[in-house]
Amino acid sequence: MLKRLLSGSVYVALIVGFLLLRRFVDYRLFDILTFLMCSLGTFEVARALKEKIGEIAYVISVAFGILYVPLFYFAEMILGLIRPEYFSLVLMLFVITLYTLVNAFAKEPSLKKYLWQIVPILYPSLLLTFLLLINRNSLIDGWFLLILTFVVSPATDTFAYLVGLIYNRIRKGKAKKLCPKLSPKKTIAGAIGGLIGGVGCSFLVYIIIKPY
Repeated sequence: MLKRLLSGSVYVALIVGFLLLRRFVDYRLFDILTFLMCSLGTFEVARALKEKIGEIAYVISVAFGILYVPLFYFAEMILGLIRPEYFSLVLMLFVITLYTLVNAFAKEPSLKKYLWQIVPILYPSLLLTFLLLINRNSLIDGWFLLILTFVVSPATDTFAYLVGLIYNRIRKGKAKKLCPKLSPKKTIAGAIGGLIGGVGCSFLVYIIIKPY
């Protein structure tokens, strides 16, 4: 429990710190946090799948995760000729095509191995591309959108856990399960509580920040 509290505190401190830097210094400083998340996230996914994807694919995936955000930044700030999100998709397609060619000319092509190799390229980099784009949003305050991103999800999980726990105790362990085969402890009451809590917190953030 203590380890979780310490790691959670560091995680929250990093997000808050980079959000403040983004708000009061330069929006591009938030890209540093995205870079760290992309690098570490891709490394962890690739490491978990190392036996399935092979040594070469592992190295390519880790390198891709480290270079992804810098290359996105390079496309946006240096080239300035194409939209960076298009560049990101092209970069992903390039690596996937590379895997396709390697697999096609292998002595024993394996569709299963090929599909596993794609996973560290798409996740988490593809999802974090949206974080980079939100940071650059000009229609709505990007700071507000980023705060929503990091507040709503944890708030939903927290309310789902608390409401589910309390309701299950009230029902003496007989609360109706949401999907027992996938997650035996999740309840319908918890899902409803998480939804209401997430929406409520989003309204609270809106009232406090007032982006318009």
